[in-house]
Amino acid sequence: MTDAERLKSLGATGHTVFAVRSLRLLWKLRPETTKIAAKRMVDRGLLHRVARGYVSLQPDFDPKELANLIISPSYVSLFTALAHHGVAFQSRRTVDSVALLNYRRRAAGMEYRYFAMKPSLFYNLEGIRFREGVAVAEPERALLDGLYFGLLPDHDNPERVNPERLVALAEFYPAAVRRRALKAVAA
Repeated sequence: MTDAERLKSLGATGHTVFAVRSLRLLWKLRPETTKIAAKRMVDRGLLHRVARGYVSLQPDFDPKELANLIISPSYVSLFTALAHHGVAFQSRRTVDSVALLNYRRRAAGMEYRYFAMKPSLFYNLEGIRFREGVAVAEPERALLDGLYFGLLPDHDNPERVNPERLVALAEFYPAAVRRRALKAVAA
């Protein structure tokens, strides 16, 4: 397989960021051969090194896509999702996600933080949108996740939050989170 064929196969996936370990399956190569091929493509400027074990097609990739790759399964939530939906205006160099384990990693000049959620709530996909290969919490779910983890999420633009949707999604969360959500809606 030539480099042009490899790039074409990457473009056909619809993703812009890749774990080197997943390239092995896509290119049908042995692990060491995959690493060498990826490194040579980075050296020639055909791919861009994002972090150890991760490459992208463009230097200006979506950090949320990388967040979904570092820990999988996971979804972008909390402050990052609120900023994504225009609920919070603060700019951060951190991408916050929810997963089944706590984890932190620095990559591509950003910090990626993962908060552990109990499986029964994590695997409930209500309030999570999947677009262009990226899973991002809706603003209401991001607020509820913040309450679940004891964080006080920024919500500079509360008009972007649907109170009815917030109450409906709160039914899936523990009672303490539901109470705090109902209190926030009433305020």
